[in-house]
Amino acid sequence: MPFFASICFLQRNWASAFATPRENRVDAVVVVTTTPEIQRERILARDNMTPDKLDAILARQLPDAEKRKRADFVVDTSHGLDPVRQRIGEILREVVKMPRRRN
Repeated sequence: MPFFASICFLQRNWASAFATPRENRVDAVVVVTTTPEIQRERILARDNMTPDKLDAILARQLPDAEKRKRADFVVDTSHGLDPVRQRIGEILREVVKMPRRRN
């Protein structure tokens, strides 16, 4: 029988998963992260984004270190796509072995 896991990938400003019971609605939480410098560079490259807007968004978010601490798995995107693909493969192989925790 196939096993389907529910995985929550946290990226950008979806840190509210840790502030609400959503964390218990999935079998694993994966935080996608990078260095603060790369994060700023990537976000500021978006249309209509300013340093002030970004600072306001970051001020409302749970700090990245706290998100990583609470996550089951962390994907660091600082070193290109090949390590990211490898890490996601590792995570998927591990998640199918985990007990379900969804409510």
